Amino acid sequence: MNENTVELLEEVDSFNLVQTGYAKDLDKFADLIDVIVTNVMESSGDDGLGYGSLYFKLLKKLPEPLIRDYQR
Repeated sequence: MNENTVELLEEVDSFNLVQTGYAKDLDKFADLIDVIVTNVMESSGDDGLGYGSLYFKLLKKLPEPLIRDYQR
């Protein structure tokens, strides 16, 4: 895992839970995902982020009702 990947994972870990009804929180979350996707695509392969670990880290940052509403 390279230094950039470690920094991204630390940023995900430190990101606060998105609050329901706060569009600004969701915008920040979308920006974080955009940066992560761009960096992973630019690196060679998944750079150690496989097996869904990044997905589950990001999923924990969303409130349960928002996830349920999206899955419907």
